[in-house]
Amino acid sequence: MYDLLVQNYVVDYSQYLESVDFPFEFPDTITFEAVVEDGSFQRKGESYVQATNDVKTAIQAASDVFSYDYPQAFWFRGSNYGYRVSCVRDGSSSTGYRGTFKNFTFKPANREISENAHTRMGDFMDGVQSAVAELNEQTLGMDMEQKIKRIHDYICQRVTYRNDNTFVGAFCRLVVSGCRSCICLRGLCEIHENFLLLYGNKLCLCQRNSQGNFFRNSWSAHVELCTDG
Repeated sequence: MYDLLVQNYVVDYSQYLESVDFPFEFPDTITFEAVVEDGSFQRKGESYVQATNDVKTAIQAASDVFSYDYPQAFWFRGSNYGYRVSCVRDGSSSTGYRGTFKNFTFKPANREISENAHTRMGDFMDGVQSAVAELNEQTLGMDMEQKIKRIHDYICQRVTYRNDNTFVGAFCRLVVSGCRSCICLRGLCEIHENFLLLYGNKLCLCQRNSQGNFFRNSWSAHVELCTDG
């Protein structure tokens, strides 16, 4: 699921500027002991509840990791999803039937930060590429620490924050210089952290971990820069 999100919303994002919904299947079939009454499948039973929780957990986990790993998918805030259930007779099931989840549909549109925010992905990435080109020139000959500090300063000098009460709680609205049509709703420190991560990855200031190549912990970098002045 995680790999599919990366492929669709980062690698092939230009194909999702109209609709971000897509069909998918899990690599391993998810089945359960189905309850059938009067010839109709009933959405109940311990096995069914456990299976639905397994589906929910898998989708939530993939969505959470993707959201933190890829801030360029700025519009993404999780997803609803749909599926079909088929039932067949199964003598090995205690209920006499086995159900199978299939034909999943990932539906993140109604949970994005604002209506149709995903349509701004192209503008956003144009702004990112322009910023990365500029940072590449500015960091020639620098060591790792100097490059991280330069990214930090670049972000602080080129963003505008203002209070926004669109959502409950304290949020800030970020407008990226050079990409004025793209507006992202994030907490102040989360904005800074995510852009450190985004620009750090683009400039290859990364290290290998279990999920692939990622910039060193961007929150730690932010804290170190603040405490070091």
